[in-house]
Amino acid sequence: MVTLLNSKLTEQLLEQLATLSKLEITEAEKPELLSGLEQMIAYVDKLTGLSTDDTAALTHFPEFLQETGPDTVAALRPDVPQSFPCPEQLLSAAPRQEGSYYVVPNPIEHN
Repeated sequence: MVTLLNSKLTEQLLEQLATLSKLEITEAEKPELLSGLEQMIAYVDKLTGLSTDDTAALTHFPEFLQETGPDTVAALRPDVPQSFPCPEQLLSAAPRQEGSYYVVPNPIEHN
């Protein structure tokens, strides 16, 4: 068994994850899902063991992602100042609003 935060990955934990994720898992799916989760966790455990001492910290996108030319495509759009509609114009398109906020339905149903 793979350990995850000092607990074993069991069918009971899988059922708890399914409940929290609002997923329905059949008995036939459980072994394959457990195996897949164990493989993912083992891979992450392997990555955490890698030494990054000689790796420079990445504080911004590498320049090659921003270069453009005949054989390259810009990964990022140019950083050009733009004007945007005023908040009142943006809120006017909302089906419901409260003060200066959009009112949206609650995506989580509580039982």
